[in-house]
Amino acid sequence: ACLPISGGSRFAMVGGDGTCTILAGSSPLDLREERQIRLDGSMASMSLAPGGSELLAVSTNGLSFLIRTKDLSVKPHSQVATGALYDVAYPMQISDHFLTCCGDGLVTLWDANDYTAKLRCSTGTRAYPLTVAASEDIIVAGSNDGKLNCWDVYQGQNLWHIDNAHKGGVTAVKLSSNVRFVVSGGAEGELRVWEIKTRDMVSNLKEHTARVHDLKLFPNDQYAISVSRDRCLLTWDLRAEKRLTAHRERHGGINCMAVASNQTTVITAGQEKTMTYWDLRMADPVRSIELDEEVHTMSLSSDDQLLATAGTGMLVKVWDVNAGAVRSQGAGHSRAVQRLSFAPDNKQIVSVGLDHAIMVWNCYT
Repeated sequence: ACLPISGGSRFAMVGGDGTCTILAGSSPLDLREERQIRLDGSMASMSLAPGGSELLAVSTNGLSFLIRTKDLSVKPHSQVATGALYDVAYPMQISDHFLTCCGDGLVTLWDANDYTAKLRCSTGTRAYPLTVAASEDIIVAGSNDGKLNCWDVYQGQNLWHIDNAHKGGVTAVKLSSNVRFVVSGGAEGELRVWEIKTRDMVSNLKEHTARVHDLKLFPNDQYAISVSRDRCLLTWDLRAEKRLTAHRERHGGINCMAVASNQTTVITAGQEKTMTYWDLRMADPVRSIELDEEVHTMSLSSDDQLLATAGTGMLVKVWDVNAGAVRSQGAGHSRAVQRLSFAPDNKQIVSVGLDHAIMVWNCYT
């Protein structure tokens, strides 16, 4: 792209090699390079501000820059996702940052105060991340090629990786609260426990017969709970390496779940287009609510009062958990929502979807 910026004697040009160049001369035939800088990514387009003092340049990797035409000084303007988004997660007990997994191969750490990207971690291959979890110090993500990656939160340095953690892809991942191990779920139904220090697999739990869609760890790090496309909700004793309980939906696979702080109440939803309340001490569902969509994701507020859901209906809905009724809903996504999460302080919900959109919703009560 090329634009005149000063009476036909100066031009700004951006190119696919990431350069921004100022050309100047008394006539078009006498144009010479005056100054050049290199930006991050291949430049796709630009626009000139009224008065010609600034340019807005946009790259193919979703970055946009404000550039002063006088001296080509650069200020990052914004970043957007360039692919479908598959997961969003907050680091443990941190509400002012969140992470996303994108089809462009990046795990991005966002600042919730100004919505800037603080860190971008690449899977380094043609694969893309499907699921992410983080502590104050590390980020762990699982990819569709079956690989687990770990990065440092501060510099984005790749600390370690585990190839072939799951055949067919890593579909769920959680960090223990003591950050000593990772639990991962796979496309073929396995739950695996990995010791972070040695990267050894210390446990392999195989009872699901299809893709693990979601998993949670209990606060004591001994017990886990998982849901799968095979319609099953299973609880596990990780120390004893055995299944404790099993619950099953009648017809469709389970896409997501939320676990209450009492550690016995679980809410699930999925292909059956129902939202089901379970008591893990009882065999049958406690309650079932008919839905008008297939819910892909849900998140429970830390006080167990509100439940956020979203899916094929493209709406983010906030439910009163006890009443089982929608309290409010927000429209904005143009394709299915893949994942959402309450902030640990319950003040915001972040949702991501196949429309490449990251949406932040205020949820003050």
